Amino acid sequence: MTGFPRVPSRIVNCGAVRMSEFLNSAISAHLSWKGQLRRAMESPTSLNVAEAESDCLCSLGKWLQGTKGKERDSSEFKSLVASHATFHKAAGRVARLIQAGKQQEATAALEGGEFATASKETVKAIMALKTKLAAA
Repeated sequence: MTGFPRVPSRIVNCGAVRMSEFLNSAISAHLSWKGQLRRAMESPTSLNVAEAESDCLCSLGKWLQGTKGKERDSSEFKSLVASHATFHKAAGRVARLIQAGKQQEATAALEGGEFATASKETVKAIMALKTKLAAA
């Protein structure tokens, strides 16, 4: 566990989880949104727009909001908070396009639009924070 703070058990209920593992799972979870949104194009009733657009419902969002102290002051942390919020706003917009039956616009957003950019930036921000924490 050296070098990484523990993730609160209320966020990850599988015992002692290293921060690097938590951040890796956050990357996977956020990358999986693209597939979830694609599948929702075929079955829009399975889409939870509120979950897509909220940056405080996922484990990463809960952790970001619950983190106190000096960790919040780092530029890497602040960058992740901002990019994570942008990611969920973009995911929510895509979800609303899907709900409205605007498949072409939703596909464009997923492939090269705002969602694609926000996804890349969020992964980059998670990796930057992971690197900073590993060096601490």
